[in-house]
Amino acid sequence: MADSDTFISLEECRGHKRARKRATMETAMALEKLFPRQCQILGIVAPGIVVTPMGPGSSRPQEIEIGESGFALLFPQVEGIKIQPFRFVKNPKNLSLERRRFTEAGLLDNPELRVVLVFGYNCCRVGASSYLQRVVRTFSDTNVVVAGGQVDNLVSLTSDTYRENHCRDTVGFMFACVGRGAQFYRAQGNVEADAFRKAFPGVPLFGFFGNGEIGCDRIVTGNFVLRRCGAVRDEDLFHSYTTVLALVHPGASR
Repeated sequence: MADSDTFISLEECRGHKRARKRATMETAMALEKLFPRQCQILGIVAPGIVVTPMGPGSSRPQEIEIGESGFALLFPQVEGIKIQPFRFVKNPKNLSLERRRFTEAGLLDNPELRVVLVFGYNCCRVGASSYLQRVVRTFSDTNVVVAGGQVDNLVSLTSDTYRENHCRDTVGFMFACVGRGAQFYRAQGNVEADAFRKAFPGVPLFGFFGNGEIGCDRIVTGNFVLRRCGAVRDEDLFHSYTTVLALVHPGASR
């Protein structure tokens, strides 16, 4: 995941314009050479990032809104844990989203599904936002954690197949609006990342500043079953000028 300034000029980055694709593919291909062939690589470009530096989990997470920055979140293989990438691309000739496509991607009728991270891109194109809303609405009636946001660009070089992964500790994800950050808190930086660290001092935090946030309330009951906090309307999944936080603990399946 990288800040937009890594790929475009500083002046363009300050304006929070959609990042150009220049150098994005080249960078992804360079990263692909560093990892084994079976690794799946997903690259995200956003106006700013949130990252916890390497070290103990209690390290202070950083909100980086200006300047070149980036991080990699790696998931080693472990038995019983699966991460499945999915991608739905808007087709001008066929705007319907069949239930079959979601089922084949493991997003519906899947009792093992716990978390869905959604990233929309090319949001400036006509119809892209409404298309993303139709994708996300699918999860409004499911008992899964849904979080994500609109990013400037996304690059994936690997195939959409299953891969088992595991993170031994809880990970925090933060998806914030570009209208927040230091400019929202009167030039005071790192406000929300510090608030997260105060509440969860041992949990590393990762994420980005984007152009729209996705998420709704979910809680975990005592028997590790997700349930809704209340009736969720379709529009409750999409937000502006907000920050969405999610805690994910990829423990072994039970």
